[in-house]
Amino acid sequence: MHAAFDASPVSSRQARNILVKLEHDGVRDVTFDTDLGEFRYTVDVYTGEVVDRDEPEFTEEDLASIRIISSKEARDAVFAVCPISSREAKRMTISQKHSTWVVTFNSDYGYFSYTVDGKTGEILDKDEPEVFNNN
Repeated sequence: MHAAFDASPVSSRQARNILVKLEHDGVRDVTFDTDLGEFRYTVDVYTGEVVDRDEPEFTEEDLASIRIISSKEARDAVFAVCPISSREAKRMTISQKHSTWVVTFNSDYGYFSYTVDGKTGEILDKDEPEVFNNN
C-alpha cells in the first residue's frame, strides 16, 4: 500500500475504499477511489516497485481541488479560535471523516469538540464549555 501511495499523485487522506488484494504471481493490486476517480497500482511484492498503474486523467487544478489539509493544519485552525491554549488540552484526538477533521479534547474547563473543513480549514461546528479567565 505504501508503494502505491508513494507513486500516486494523491495522498492516502484523499482516498476512499482502499483495497489491497492478495498476492498473485509476486504482485499485489492496490485500488482506491478519490474525487478524481479510481486509481489502481500493481506492486511487485519483492521489490516494492510499481509495475503497472491505471489512473484517471486529471490536471494540476484538479489535484489542488481535492487537497485535504493535514491533521496539524486542522489542529492549528482549532487553536486559532479556541479560548484555551493547546498546552491546556488533555487527551486530544484528531480524526478524519470524509473531507472533514474532528478535533476533540478535554481540559480543566470541560470537553471541547470541533469539526474542521478539510479543504479550507474553516471551523464548521464547535462545542465548547464556558471558559472563565482568572486574570
